[in-house]
Amino acid sequence: MPESRTKLTLLTITSDRQLAFSLLERYVSKQDYSGDVQWIVVDDGVEPVTCTLGQDYYRREPSVGQSKSYRGNFIDALSHVAGEKVIVLEDDEWYAPSYLSIMARHLDDVELAGFGRNHSYNVRYRRYGQWNNMHFAFMSQTGFRKTVVPELARIIQENDTLYPDVLLWKQPSSKRVWDLDQVEERITLGIKGMPGKAGISDPHRPSWFSFRHDLDGSKLREFLGDDAEIYLPFYDPQRPFYEPWLNARL
Repeated sequence: MPESRTKLTLLTITSDRQLAFSLLERYVSKQDYSGDVQWIVVDDGVEPVTCTLGQDYYRREPSVGQSKSYRGNFIDALSHVAGEKVIVLEDDEWYAPSYLSIMARHLDDVELAGFGRNHSYNVRYRRYGQWNNMHFAFMSQTGFRKTVVPELARIIQENDTLYPDVLLWKQPSSKRVWDLDQVEERITLGIKGMPGKAGISDPHRPSWFSFRHDLDGSKLREFLGDDAEIYLPFYDPQRPFYEPWLNARL
């Protein structure tokens, strides 16, 4: 691994989701964190993503299947970590301006930090739901110290799984999950159903019926305030579902 040269590393893996990635750049550019930042982006999409914020960009050839794409991108990203604290930012997530500062502060006390009981919102179908996880945090709401990097790399290399977060949180590192319902402000929301390649989790898919309807967008406005207007135009339940993993050519 490279010698540490920054205080904070952001880690994003992406693949054929330019629009969602551009929105992530928007949220990162608004962060109130004032320390030095390294932002690693690893991409194996058919169309290379465009980065505009000076990220450390690493390009991989398109992978065959979800697992090889996700795991290959993640292992590559971990090999470039330079900061003492690492925060995973997913390209289909909304992050408040205070997110990095809050997560970095939590990593002062533990090796592995995250938020549970988060909400997800599918903008294609305008449906939302809340998870009840408090024994682990999803990768999109997880941060860790650099000391955890070798263990996470081992987990991803040795397990053919799309959910290394669950396995990571079972490790004996000092750790804590904070309840997002107890945070004074809303700092993150999972955004599903954006144009581009479908994500890993079930709420991206039209067969996911566990979420509640929000046809007038009122719940999204409650979650995001003015930023809800960014996502309301993506309501389109008839839009073709793009899941290239089902195509043998990919």
